[in-house]
Amino acid sequence: MLQFTIKDMENVIEDLKSKVTRAEGQTDSVEVKCIILSEENNGLNKDLSFVKGRVKCLETSLCRMEEAKKASAKDISIRSKFITFWLCKWHIKENIASLKHENKILVKSLWKRDEGHAEKVSHGDKAGVTSLHKTKKPCQAILR
Repeated sequence: MLQFTIKDMENVIEDLKSKVTRAEGQTDSVEVKCIILSEENNGLNKDLSFVKGRVKCLETSLCRMEEAKKASAKDISIRSKFITFWLCKWHIKENIASLKHENKILVKSLWKRDEGHAEKVSHGDKAGVTSLHKTKKPCQAILR
């Protein structure tokens, strides 16, 4: 019976040795996997740092572009008002030239009609004012 117990103990010891060997193998495998995961984690951290830096750069660039867009919009607004002002001024000059021409024609026709009475007709004559109002072209409000 003692022999049988010793034999059982030897079997148990052999079994434990094989389990220890398997556990050591698994430990080595786990250590290798841990090293690989640590290296991958370091690589991912470097990538993450790069991406964070790139995002900050892009956000800064976006802010600059927003400021440039606002400045461009303001510049366009100013130029638009300037162009509108000069177009209106040109339009007014054109109207004045047209009115002067019409006034000359009216004065000539009055001279022909009432020869000798031309001194009575002036540029502020009511008939002249009425005809001036008919030829005026409206101009938009320039600078609101």
